Amino acid sequence: MQKMTAVVLHRFGGTDGLRVEQVVRPAPGPGEVLVRIAGTSVNPVDLMIRRGGYPRVGPERLPYIGGRDVAGHVAETGAGVDPGWMGRAVWGSPDFARGTFAQHIVLKLSEASAAPAGLPLADAAAVPLAALTAWQGLHRHGGIAAGQRVLIHGGSGGVGHFAVQMAKLAGAEVLATASARNRGLLERLGADRAIAHDTERFEAAAGGVDLVLDLAGGDVQARSWAVLRPGGRLVSAVAEPDPAQVAAKAALGSCFFIAESDGGDLARIAGLVAGDRLRPLIHARFPLEELAAAQAALEKGGVAGKIAITVA
Repeated sequence: MQKMTAVVLHRFGGTDGLRVEQVVRPAPGPGEVLVRIAGTSVNPVDLMIRRGGYPRVGPERLPYIGGRDVAGHVAETGAGVDPGWMGRAVWGSPDFARGTFAQHIVLKLSEASAAPAGLPLADAAAVPLAALTAWQGLHRHGGIAAGQRVLIHGGSGGVGHFAVQMAKLAGAEVLATASARNRGLLERLGADRAIAHDTERFEAAAGGVDLVLDLAGGDVQARSWAVLRPGGRLVSAVAEPDPAQVAAKAALGSCFFIAESDGGDLARIAGLVAGDRLRPLIHARFPLEELAAAQAALEKGGVAGKIAITVA
């Protein structure tokens, strides 16, 4: 029975519940591939899971290997998988049954695509979940179109920095919020109007917005209805939009969503990355064995872009 290194969550709470251990290496089943992981990353959902506040990962799943991003090479194929997948560089985002804070993971082919050429796998690993969230929020749920006015809250964060780039690529006029220290970053990402949420109210800078991508929730979401035009749309990756406000604004299609693993969307995103039209911003890098420190860094706040995890 082959073993691998993994970071395992044994109890909900602080980072002291994470342990570096040797565990049994998984084997791919029909329609699956085993990926030797080169890198992964830390996302806000990982913090929610660790604290015990994410409903899809309850105590019955402990001990649990978390992580929703992966890039690496196919090391083994399951029954029915084209042998041409062997050795291929891939990336993906698995469902909650399996995690990427380890040296290997089994992926369904529907959860993966070829990794983008021209980007180191350790950097590519910071892309999948955040970019899927941005892409699906803007395109699948937001119905973004050229010429629209789009407001993105949290534009310098893990999801937000991809969303700003994607909205600009879609031909939208992009307004984005971040702290004052990250206004320059928003402009470099392509925002037409960078709004410093800690020194100005976005309501004074934004109006007649066709689409709000809410990556903040709470008071920020509540205030966003004031700038959304009638018939516009508010899409949130954080919290369900207020039904009363949806009705008042005739904001049909407004919703809360959770990004889905989708190989087709990943392939589209890979094409943008390979064409140097979409780039990840890596705020910091940690080895897998220092995952607890990486999560603590994200928890502390002030992260622009993503925290990458390299796997040896």
